[in-house]
Amino acid sequence: MRTEPAAAPAVSLSHGAMSGGPSALSRRTVATLADFRAVRDEYVSLVAASERPLSPFVTHRWLSAFWQAYERQYQGRVLCLYAGDVLAAAVPLMYGKDVMAHMKVNRVSFLGGDWGWNEFPVRPEAAGAWAEELMGWLTKDQSAHWSFMQVGPMRVDSARTAELTRAFEARGIAYKTLEKTGPYLKLAGSWDEFLAGKSRNFRRTIKRKETAAEEAGITVRRIVNPTPDEMRATVFDVSRRSWQGVEGKAVASSEEGRRFYELLAAGQGELTVDITAAYQGDTCVAYLLGVTHGPVYHAFDTGFDPAFAEQSPGLLVHFASMKELFGTGVEEFNFGFAHSYKERFEPENHAAVEFQLFRTRWSGAFGSLVDQAKRVLDRG
Repeated sequence: MRTEPAAAPAVSLSHGAMSGGPSALSRRTVATLADFRAVRDEYVSLVAASERPLSPFVTHRWLSAFWQAYERQYQGRVLCLYAGDVLAAAVPLMYGKDVMAHMKVNRVSFLGGDWGWNEFPVRPEAAGAWAEELMGWLTKDQSAHWSFMQVGPMRVDSARTAELTRAFEARGIAYKTLEKTGPYLKLAGSWDEFLAGKSRNFRRTIKRKETAAEEAGITVRRIVNPTPDEMRATVFDVSRRSWQGVEGKAVASSEEGRRFYELLAAGQGELTVDITAAYQGDTCVAYLLGVTHGPVYHAFDTGFDPAFAEQSPGLLVHFASMKELFGTGVEEFNFGFAHSYKERFEPENHAAVEFQLFRTRWSGAFGSLVDQAKRVLDRG
C-alpha cells in the first residue's frame, strides 16, 4: 500500500450526457465517501442485478469499508452511468502514488486494489458503452490526474474484459496484459464424494494432518459473521505472530488494514464474512478469513503462528472450511491467487488478465524500454 495520495478532481457529484450521439444514459461522478454511502441502495441493486454473481470485492459493503480505512492513502472515485433514473453501470476507482518502470506515477486502479477479481457491475443497457465512456472520462475529464492505469485481474471469460479491450483498441491506446491464474475447487456433491474423487495421497495428507492436530490439542471452529472483537482475537492476534505480519505483508499488520477489517466486520448484508480458526486451548494459532457472495466462497486471508508449523495449521483450516461449505449452496471454493501450497488441492484454474497502460505514448515507450533492459540484466 502506498502512503501518498495523488491529486484527484475536486468534484463531488456531477452529471453529464454521454458522448457518441443521442443517448438515454447520463454520467455521474461520486467523489466522496459520504456520497458513495448516499447511493448505497441503488448500487446494491445494480450488483444484485448482474447477469452472473459478482465477486464480493465489488460490493458496496466491501468498497465503503476500504474507502474509509484507506482514505489517507487513496482518493476514491466512482463513475456512475444512468439509464433515466436507474443506475446502469458503476466503475469504482482509486487514485494514488506508485512507482512503475522506475518512474513515479499517479496511478488509477480498481477501488480496493488487486485483492480479488476486479469486476464492474453493468446492466444490459450499458454493456459496451460503459468502457468507452470510462476512457472518455479518464482521458478528457480527468486527464491531468493520472499517468498510469492498472486494472485487474479480470476474468478472461468476462464480458467486461472483452468490452474494456475493445475500448482500448478503438481509441488506439497501447496497453499490455499480464496473465494471472486463479485456482479454485468445485464443491459439488458432499465432502465424502469430493474426497473420493481425489488422489489417495491427498486423502492420506488430510488424515495425517488432522491426527497430528488432535495429538497437539488443536481444535478448529468456524465463526460466521464475526464481530470486530472476534476479528481482533483471531486474525489480528495471529497476524502479529505470523511471518506475513512480521514482514508487514499481512493486511492486519497495518493500522489501515486493521481498521478495514473492523469496518468490514461491523457492516451488514450483501456478503458473509467468516473465520475458520484453529485453537490450542483458548489461544488462536491459525485462521482463514473467507468471504462468500452468491455461490462462491473466497479464501481471502490466512495466517498461522510459526510455533505450530509442524502441525500445518494453515492446511488444517482450509480442510475444515471446505468441509463446512459442502451442502450449503456454495458451488466454488476460490483460492484467490496461485501459490505452491494450493497445488496440494489439485485445483482447476480461472484464466485472468491484468491491464496496464500509460496515459501518454512517450511514458509507455520509456516504461517498455526499462522493462526490456531489466529482463536483459536478469538474464545476465
